[in-house]
Amino acid sequence: MANVDELYGSEVERRRSRTLPGATPDRLDQLTRLARRLLQAPAAMLCVFEEDGLVRRGDGELTASWGSRRAAGLVEALCRPVLIAGRPLNIEDARVDAKLRKRSAFRDLSVASYVGVPLTLPGGRSPGALCLIDREPGRWGEGDLANLNELAGAFLSEIDARRALAASAEAVEGYRAELQHLGVLRREVSHRVKNSLQITASVLFMQSRTSDDPVVREALEEAQGRVTAVAKVHDRLWRGSDDETLDARDLLEELCAEIAEVVSGLDIGCEGPSVTVSAEDGFNVALLVNELVIIAVKNGMAAQNGSVGNGLRDEHARKVTVSLAKPRVGQATLEVRDEGHGLPTGSGPASGRSFGLEIIGAVTRQLDGVVSWDDAPERVCVTFPDRIG
Repeated sequence: MANVDELYGSEVERRRSRTLPGATPDRLDQLTRLARRLLQAPAAMLCVFEEDGLVRRGDGELTASWGSRRAAGLVEALCRPVLIAGRPLNIEDARVDAKLRKRSAFRDLSVASYVGVPLTLPGGRSPGALCLIDREPGRWGEGDLANLNELAGAFLSEIDARRALAASAEAVEGYRAELQHLGVLRREVSHRVKNSLQITASVLFMQSRTSDDPVVREALEEAQGRVTAVAKVHDRLWRGSDDETLDARDLLEELCAEIAEVVSGLDIGCEGPSVTVSAEDGFNVALLVNELVIIAVKNGMAAQNGSVGNGLRDEHARKVTVSLAKPRVGQATLEVRDEGHGLPTGSGPASGRSFGLEIIGAVTRQLDGVVSWDDAPERVCVTFPDRIG
């Protein structure tokens, strides 16, 4: 004895593969099986039309003569009269019914008793139907039809659940695609900003080389350093897979190498573990390091030479160490340590307020941090909240 799925397995499986995402066929199969057993029918058929395909279910044993029929579309052909009528049907003998007896599926399979109900949504649309067939006439009465109508509600609930799940999955996928697209756009913006900043830094560098005024040259070199610090952050964001966080250790190593190229006689390096910070904090940390190194160099030169001298050129080798760590949960600490007595102690540079110090104060406030100038050893620490944990 064969069932409908065995007769039309390849077609049914192809249709099943087009059911709603994330849904399993078990529940619909179970409900179809329940309908057949409830009405004691040889076969039960379910047909649901979805936007992305046709869902067909069949359950029940067929007689040998029925099993020899392999007409494509058997399930939907048997359910179609209910879909056309748009109302429940209970036909005692399809062989003598004026409409059904003309249908090849009914005639070829010698269908006698036929009962079916549409799966009607609250708005009145019927996306599918549930029907049962038997070779014996007069199998089902009004009570059986009422039971089938109630069972149709369970089918509708399952279909609604599948559609809701599909809508949710589609919304999540759309949101994920939007986020990915936004990430690409943000990295592209960082790339273009980085290029623009590098051009600006190059122009400042060339202008500093053409100036004979030491004060102008110093100002241009400091401006170049600030632009380069911001460009390095944009470069890290563009090259990284994450446009919201970055590895501060890698950023500081690149920034220190860039500063070492500009300031002759400066031995500058990074210490500490790899630390992840937000992109916003990365910008601020880069600016702080740039300004603190400039202050260390300028104050060290002033102490040795009595003046700032020729821009950021220092003939005396000195060592500056930069580190960023997270000593405790929720806190990050940036430390710049100078072994050449260039970082001033107390509340700031001994020469009074400077533009660099103003930048340090503004950036520290933006970080919601606190800056301290220590003399054992000479160092500057900026402690601020860790925004990413």
